[in-house]
This record gives sequence, structure tokens and C-alpha cells, in this order.
Amino acid sequence: MHIFDYSFLENIILPTNISALLQSLWNMQAFWARTGGQKTDPEILRQDLTKDRALLPVEESLAFSAYSSVRKAGVDPLLAASCLTLDLLCLSSPSLALAHAQSMLRQEGFTLCGRLSLEDTIARYPAYFQRETALSKQRWEENENDYLIYIAAFLSLLYLSARKLLPLPAPEAFTLKEPAPEKAPRHKNAKPAAPRRNTKRAMVEEMVRSSAQPVSKAEICAALPQVSPTTVEAALGAMVKSGAARRIGPARTARYIGN
Repeated sequence: MHIFDYSFLENIILPTNISALLQSLWNMQAFWARTGGQKTDPEILRQDLTKDRALLPVEESLAFSAYSSVRKAGVDPLLAASCLTLDLLCLSSPSLALAHAQSMLRQEGFTLCGRLSLEDTIARYPAYFQRETALSKQRWEENENDYLIYIAAFLSLLYLSARKLLPLPAPEAFTLKEPAPEKAPRHKNAKPAAPRRNTKRAMVEEMVRSSAQPVSKAEICAALPQVSPTTVEAALGAMVKSGAARRIGPARTARYIGN
């Protein structure tokens, strides 16, 4: 029997792509609120959710309890909702699982979620979301599934849906830039610093190398929305040229896998 426990989120060190997605999503919510985005009375939502949860099967109620527990511990609701959604996907229909997640997030202050068409976005990237969901569900009954896989996929789903609703010139408009680190004084005899590695390219390379199945450019863009399509294409081309990856299929439908 599956044990519903999301407490691992309380002390987790998040991968770079998930941290960037979280930051971008909350920036999108702030932008939505600043520009007069539709607001919903959280008390009405709370009443609706309480009424709905009273009718839930026991296992689904346990999943909601696990969600509430980590929220009281201060875990970001987007992370907690990702885990909740995966568990509900294992227990009920996709449409019901997504509806519960959206209602929960709206109650938590992510009101933008109420206007997102998640199922339409899944239909645009079916292979990516089907594969990531299937990987996330593996060994779920034995409590050995990997929630992080689905967290990245669910946050990507929210991000891509929000980008369609809030069309701005570039994703960077929603991304906070970190201040540049202070430079230490250079000794006159010091050797020149090694060139800095393009971390966004490294993220693309890591995704290709770690994927058990060939991935397409569109799927990489969906999973790493903070990386521009141009950078993804350049990274894939460099990997193929260096022999680090191979391309499968013609250019328009090409998929890539690490060597």
C-alpha cells in the first residue's frame, strides 16, 4: 500500500531547473496580480474544497492530508501540489487530478492557475507529459517512485500554460536575475580564469544524457522553459558534433539520446 508522505520536500535541495521554474511561476503570478488578473474569494474556494474532500475515498483523503502537513511546515504550495497531483493521478482520472490541483493552488494564492488550460497544454506536448508521468508512477505502490520527475513535469505544465495566457516578448521577463558575484582582486601573477561554462547548455546536456529514451527539442524546451529554443538547438548540435549524443530521425522530427 502506498504511504502518502511529502515530508522530503521540507529539506530538499532543488535541482536548478525546478528552482528556476518555481521562481518564474511566482513572478508570473505577481505579474498577473499587478495587471488586474481575476481574483477569487479564497473563503469560497475553501468551502468548496472542504465539501468535495468530505466525499473523497480514503486514499485520496490521505493524499490531501499529506499535502496539508507539508504546507503547515512551510513547503511551497507548487511543490506540494505537484506531489499531490501525481498521487491523485495514480488514484483517479487525469481530469479530476488536475482539477483538484488547480483548485488547491487557487486557494493557496496562485490565482493565475484558475485561468490555465492544463489539458490543452498536455495535448500540445503529449509524448513528453505521458512519458514523465509514466516514469513518475513507476514503483508507486512500493513507495519507491520519484516525485522529482513529476514535480519538474507539473511545473513545466503550469509554466507553458501560463506563457500562453501571458504572452510577453521573452520568458526572461518573468525571471528574476541574480546579482553578479563580487570579483576578488586579481594578483598580478595570477593565471587567466578558465572560461565560464554555459550553465543553460549544461542543463540541456544533462537532460539528454540522463534520459533513458530519446527526447525531442520540443520536449526539452517544455522541461526547461528558462532555456531559449536557440540555446537548446545549439547545445543539441554541439552534442551531436562532439559525439556526446546522436540524432534519430529527420530534422523536423529529430530526437536525441546520449551516447
